[in-house]
Amino acid sequence: TSTLIFRREILESAGYMNSELLNLEDMDFAIKLINVGEIYYYPEGLTIRRVLSSGLSQSVSESIFLESRKMFYKSATTIFPFLKKMEHKYWSLNYGRLGRILQKRGLGDRARKFHMMSIKHKVNMIGLGGYFLSFSPNRLQKFIATQNWRKH
Repeated sequence: TSTLIFRREILESAGYMNSELLNLEDMDFAIKLINVGEIYYYPEGLTIRRVLSSGLSQSVSESIFLESRKMFYKSATTIFPFLKKMEHKYWSLNYGRLGRILQKRGLGDRARKFHMMSIKHKVNMIGLGGYFLSFSPNRLQKFIATQNWRKH
């Protein structure tokens, strides 16, 4: 969700964004908001999102990516302990995402490590597909990893 509207009292109850998080800070903030009140989703698109190849989500380092996810997981499971039962799925998805980011950068050998970690947590198509793709030439990996398969 790109736009949030809430009363000041909600912010004072929920707390502010975690400035230590360099990635997922918006998700962490949303979890805090959910914890203190009801949230309603308005499905109509009200903003336009522009994704730049030079943007943080495309250029984030492995260490920032992983550390942010560890901090987010700790925060989210502290607020909502029932999320702990989804730990393997959470890490599987995030290791797979990191593998795909690395493949987009042409770093297939590095990506292979994270796709394998993804599969070890929970067998899934992103991890399996990325792992097998990591043995292909980097140019092919970059091409396939940059495709948006959801819109097809």
